[in-house]
Amino acid sequence: MVDTIDWSKKTTGTTKKSGDGVIHTVEQAISIKNLEFIVIAANIYDGSKGNRLVFPAQAVRMIREHVKSLSDSNGLPVFPGSGVVITLALMNGDPDYYTDAHKKLIQESLDDIKQEAPYFVENISLLTFPSGVETDFMQYINQGQGYDRSEYLIYRIDAFSHGLLGQIALGYGAPFLYYSFKKVTHKPLEALNAYTPFKGIEPAYRLDGLRIRQWLPTAFHKKAIFSSWACRTGAANDGDETQGSWLVKTSLASEITDHLKIPVHCFIRRSDYSDTWGNQQDRDMLEKCKTDENYKKENQEKCSQLRDENRERYNLTNNLGVTWMKGGALYPVKNGTTPEKLPGGRFIFDKDFREKGITSTED
Repeated sequence: MVDTIDWSKKTTGTTKKSGDGVIHTVEQAISIKNLEFIVIAANIYDGSKGNRLVFPAQAVRMIREHVKSLSDSNGLPVFPGSGVVITLALMNGDPDYYTDAHKKLIQESLDDIKQEAPYFVENISLLTFPSGVETDFMQYINQGQGYDRSEYLIYRIDAFSHGLLGQIALGYGAPFLYYSFKKVTHKPLEALNAYTPFKGIEPAYRLDGLRIRQWLPTAFHKKAIFSSWACRTGAANDGDETQGSWLVKTSLASEITDHLKIPVHCFIRRSDYSDTWGNQQDRDMLEKCKTDENYKKENQEKCSQLRDENRERYNLTNNLGVTWMKGGALYPVKNGTTPEKLPGGRFIFDKDFREKGITSTED
């Protein structure tokens, strides 16, 4: 069962102006009921300190951006008269992977955002889904959880996950990589599969066309967006080495937009999460801040920021054994470099893309 939330409890806060650099745009003055923004964080099945909480970190960052985007430059709601709820949907089929301690970290980050959110953001919540994209999650999409979906239409879904051709792989790597961080990889694969109680978990976390077609289009607002940050959502093959063909018209993105009748924002190439905790430019600057006194004096504010971020990462990693920052990811997911024959960047697949083609987007 998913966690139960009391949606009747509203959180009030100080209305803020939208900040610069918001990576998506919400259309103003839409005639709507109440809205829900859903941000999915997949299992990553990687025991390394830096990678283990990458997807939740990107989800937290995206929720911060959503909250900023909900007010205009004067601090007024872009959806006047409507309430907004925001949900981080954590795919947690393995209780040893996203532990209670990890979920507490994530919840504390959401609580911080909630404290600063404007009054019309009614709730920012964490839901866990131990059974994958079927059963509980499908019911949540179609019917809502703790409220009637017809009263809180889905306005946007963001999915932070691994991706394979034709699917957003929310349980990618299970069970083998799960056991690699359990330090039992000396066992043969057959023994691992026999040993694991999670055998077969990965298919249950495969968000593909079959599962998407079980979602009700009526659960979504007419202006809704599905935004995938997984690899290759817009491609149906890796591309011919000589022609660069990639069957965009039979991709998962095309299946989503065909069924739900909403635009899909996605990558055609692989996506790249390597800047989640900081980029190379920041690391180079931090080193100069440590070794070059003149540079440190000329860049005091930036050096102080980088030093504080590094200290936070270091302390949390040492104390918890995983990398985490309370504000979530420092930088967004970026476009990958492979396969080279496929178009780079993010693209929009809408209901007319077969006739008019796909368009690029920054979101």
